[in-house]
Amino acid sequence: METRQYCRLDRPLVLSLRRQGSQAPFCMAQSQDLSQGGLCLVCEQCLPPGAHLELVVQFPFRLTSRVRLSGRVTSCTEVGAGHRRLFRLGVAFCQLPSDLFLELSLFLDRLAAQRAPCRPTPPSRTLRNAGNAG
Repeated sequence: METRQYCRLDRPLVLSLRRQGSQAPFCMAQSQDLSQGGLCLVCEQCLPPGAHLELVVQFPFRLTSRVRLSGRVTSCTEVGAGHRRLFRLGVAFCQLPSDLFLELSLFLDRLAAQRAPCRPTPPSRTLRNAGNAG
């Protein structure tokens, strides 16, 4: 089983993403969990492990501004059924600014104090490359 550097907490966030360098419109996504190292999200795009992303996130502790981040896909699993195909992506943050890392850490510490302990990472059959999503 893989190990993670940071504890993941269930925290839905609405965000938008696209492949880094693309001129395509951003697509909407929703996070399923969050850590200082990355997040797990669900979207309509199947992106291969290793793909670099532009993310725009509205964190609850920065309500007055959206944050632009870079991320790297670490896993991709199809989760949609029927006519609507959805994909769960593990995304590792790339070069998170130190002030944002600190704010995120404090936010997650407060969230963890209010909730049950961190959930373990379940084994899965996903596409992965070397690297963790947080």
